[in-house]
Amino acid sequence: MKPQAALRFWTRLRDDGRELASLLCQFPLVKYEPLDTLYACAKAASALDEKLVADLSTHYSWQGVVEASFLAALRPHAAYASHLRRARDSVPHNGWIVDLALSEVRGSACERHLEHQKVIRELREIIERIPEQPTALRRGPTTGELLQLQSSTVAVANAYKEGGVAQAKAALDASPWRDFL
Repeated sequence: MKPQAALRFWTRLRDDGRELASLLCQFPLVKYEPLDTLYACAKAASALDEKLVADLSTHYSWQGVVEASFLAALRPHAAYASHLRRARDSVPHNGWIVDLALSEVRGSACERHLEHQKVIRELREIIERIPEQPTALRRGPTTGELLQLQSSTVAVANAYKEGGVAQAKAALDASPWRDFL
């Protein structure tokens, strides 16, 4: 997203959050479709940790870096800085949002995007008022684990062909897949 489009989008989110604050604080008992994006932002921000920032900023192209930066700006933490700095050069067209997130992590002004920073801070305040919902994230497999999972998939398929569902389930339960289900 270009800086001006992001500012318009964030401003609309902020305005909706302000206008409908009484509904936001009743989440998850009361849900209102126009606030779905704010609910999603709150849920993602509450799940944010260093591992997620590292994963998003490393394995998911420019989109992951943008998402990691946006979430880090909403919930800044010093541990995110090194991951964002490393990812900065890989997103030349979206470096502005990485810079904004890094400024939020440092607690300093982002001179080129002061209006964005103001709106992000206001969004952060709105999102912090939404009751936190537990979000369980599972880690993705490493490259080595992917190879093991691929061979296990063949073994489970063969077990199914030979002995049906019961044998396939037993093969699955004994495979590395059990850690990712």
